[in-house]
Amino acid sequence: MSTVARVVDLSVIIPAFNEEQRLGPTLDAVTGYLRDNEGRWGEWEVVVADDGSTDGTRELVTAREDPRVQLVTSPRNRGKGNVLRVGVAARGGRRVLVTDADLASPIEDLEQLDKALSEGNTAAIGSRAGLPRRGAAAARDDRHDAVRGRLRRRTQGCGPAVLAAAAQRPGDRRRGLSAACSGSVSRCCR
Repeated sequence: MSTVARVVDLSVIIPAFNEEQRLGPTLDAVTGYLRDNEGRWGEWEVVVADDGSTDGTRELVTAREDPRVQLVTSPRNRGKGNVLRVGVAARGGRRVLVTDADLASPIEDLEQLDKALSEGNTAAIGSRAGLPRRGAAAARDDRHDAVRGRLRRRTQGCGPAVLAAAAQRPGDRRRGLSAACSGSVSRCCR
């Protein structure tokens, strides 16, 4: 029996570990935005990559009635890097958006990330660096700001949202950024 990989225009990857409380509203926001803009994004899928959650994260995803919302799992918690690899490997999209379960970067920022790709960049990285903090984040103390500043300098402000084009050449079996690593990267700040 032969298996044909499903190819979609956009895959949204959401890594999750014990995100039962946050994931429902995030899935509602992401799927609602993609449904409302179906003509803009074409065929899409949302892949929740679960990193061995012990709460109801997996059940929350499998209870969804939309077949475009899928769950891939890691048998135990192995860290965000591993679960991102699992999620990206499971995707079928020509373009990949990685966003966190808390939707720290609003899904509407997808427009800016996609614009950067359409300008010829291989990857676009969304960042909240340099933006005024709101709500609970504004209440954090100066000690956290100092640590955040050091990290920001090391990562150059890279935030959680990444949109990558899988610029595959004919016969190239590599996917995602590994297939397109020779291109340029654009950083998009809101």
